[in-house]
Amino acid sequence: MRARIEAGIVYSPYTYSPLAYDGTLYDYLMERLAAHGARTALKAFVVGEKRYDFNSVFEFVGNDESLNENEKFDHGDCTFVEWTTGTTGASKGVEFREERFLRQISCVADTEMFACNDVFLGDCNISSFMVFFLWLLALHPGSTIAISRTCDSVPLDLFDVMKDCKAVTIVSFPSRLRRMLNFMKTSEDWDIVLRKSLRRIMIVGSVTPPALAEELASTFQLDELRSIYGMAEAAGFMTLPPKGEVSGTNAGFPIPGARIKIIDTTSSKVLGPMQCGEVLFNTPLAATGYCGHLEAATDFMDTEGWIHTGDLGYYDHDGRLFLCGRLKTMLVCQTRKVSPSEIEHCLMEHAAVEEVVVLGIPSPCDEELPAALVVTKRGYSQDQRLADVLKHYVADRMASFMHLHGGVYFAEALPRNTRGKVRATSLRELLGKLRRMDSTDESAAGDCIY
Repeated sequence: MRARIEAGIVYSPYTYSPLAYDGTLYDYLMERLAAHGARTALKAFVVGEKRYDFNSVFEFVGNDESLNENEKFDHGDCTFVEWTTGTTGASKGVEFREERFLRQISCVADTEMFACNDVFLGDCNISSFMVFFLWLLALHPGSTIAISRTCDSVPLDLFDVMKDCKAVTIVSFPSRLRRMLNFMKTSEDWDIVLRKSLRRIMIVGSVTPPALAEELASTFQLDELRSIYGMAEAAGFMTLPPKGEVSGTNAGFPIPGARIKIIDTTSSKVLGPMQCGEVLFNTPLAATGYCGHLEAATDFMDTEGWIHTGDLGYYDHDGRLFLCGRLKTMLVCQTRKVSPSEIEHCLMEHAAVEEVVVLGIPSPCDEELPAALVVTKRGYSQDQRLADVLKHYVADRMASFMHLHGGVYFAEALPRNTRGKVRATSLRELLGKLRRMDSTDESAAGDCIY
């Protein structure tokens, strides 16, 4: 598959079929389910005590003025609010109109992310917009959803279900997939079941380390391994590879009806293939704004309708998107701009490293020195010897300005939000509480060459 590229803009190669539907979300879902043989459905209302600024249904009970049975809502009046992850700042509520939400489901469904014979391993956290969105995507073609009561990387309560399945699909973060692989090494039963049943893996949430993609592909007999790129302001998914790919190293093409372009982070000049810059995304299904601050839509979208993602990446000559990291996390090392993800991917290939985040330590030269915050695998001692080994490991493989002159720090775990993503705003605080473990001999990191 190849995308059309004109004037630095990559157009979606997927067929765009505009949704022609005049009805409510509930009616739409019931229509889709009925098409796949569903005979019954339930309408549910979630009730409970008043929490913070949210109203409870209980408050309206007995209040005749609030319960107007003759009042009706027009189709499309429903508004969905999705919260951003808040990994680099305060979490914000993003608003979507019902009509746009339905069209987004229809567009992503056209990429055949799920199939009618799939068993989708669904997360129980239905209050999460992403989980809710994935449930609807799975229901659209008639997939079966197996719901775990936990949010763990391995759904221990679904063992009896999975042992009889032959086509299981999961959508997960890189960190959770890593924990799943490690757990398989401690449980022979789960190792057998997952190897037999798991056929499709969709990776979301962050850039996929190449070493993880390779291990997933070699461990399972996969029909698909796809890395999906998205953000809340763009109504969820923005790009994904085509059906049937086993890769995980690229984010694929724009979803139906969407476009991407790459701009220079300094001049805003539109860049061509294989040139790294900020990723911009254009879609007719973007959010209407932030909840309570609809006028703040200009915070993420320019006057021409392009969403500024804050992510760094490039596209190849086929139009495939490759992500390089976050613009906010870029380091300036020895006068050069460095993406921490490059160093992180290098360290992830070392046998002792379970997880790692690279931060910049201020230097007297008004620049930054790369420092690694490492979570080790079981059986490895978090001592000076291992810290120096990791410094040498990077020095032997990366350019001098990427060496770990800022040191190596060990942690028991990385701070995460409820979705499993690393909370960047808490990393500095954690680093300040830890002791630098590598030797002060800079020969372990290589010379600083300016």
